[in-house]
Amino acid sequence: IVRDRLWIFADGRDWRSLSYLAGNYYNARQGTLFSEPDLSRPAYAGTKNRSGGARFTFQASQKDKIAFTGNYEHTYNPYFSLDAGVSSPEGVASHAYKPQKMANVTWTRPMTNTLLLQVGAIKVGGHAGFNASPEERPSDISVINRLTNYRYNSPTGKLRRDFSQWNTTGSLSYVTGAHTLKLGGSYMVGYRREQPFVNENISYTFAGTV
Repeated sequence: IVRDRLWIFADGRDWRSLSYLAGNYYNARQGTLFSEPDLSRPAYAGTKNRSGGARFTFQASQKDKIAFTGNYEHTYNPYFSLDAGVSSPEGVASHAYKPQKMANVTWTRPMTNTLLLQVGAIKVGGHAGFNASPEERPSDISVINRLTNYRYNSPTGKLRRDFSQWNTTGSLSYVTGAHTLKLGGSYMVGYRREQPFVNENISYTFAGTV
């Protein structure tokens, strides 16, 4: 952007991959306690991803260099883990990681010909949801057939998650000849909050089907 002073690199992508799963189908009797494959609606699973980022490098002075990197990402995995073959599409959650954010800044300064100072900080965080499928209603109760180990109607692993983490670091390096001595430290703090939930706070186990 500014010759010999400021540089920028930016990137972005949008990609997805979805596959049908042989022998697995949506439940034609969704909303009841029974399972019957809807042969006109084969099951599928996969991933969808969208992300973008940028890096700025600023030569503040002859010795001082500051770099900033930021990234934003949204990932959606419809019918997560359905390819294991032990659930109908309504029996698994769809995972949405929206957004996932990262910001990183570093400062580098050679103090002398033998001393190098480096300081940095990074923050990551975002939201995740293990959500119901579009076909599921809040009143639909999760059922597993223990004879076939097949779950349908609703998943048992839904949750909402918020998380954040800060990392800071600093170091001083002494370089002379073939030897290098580096002293430094880091500080980290973070949190994660989860709210798991199951429809109607109950699930059923059947031995076969009626």
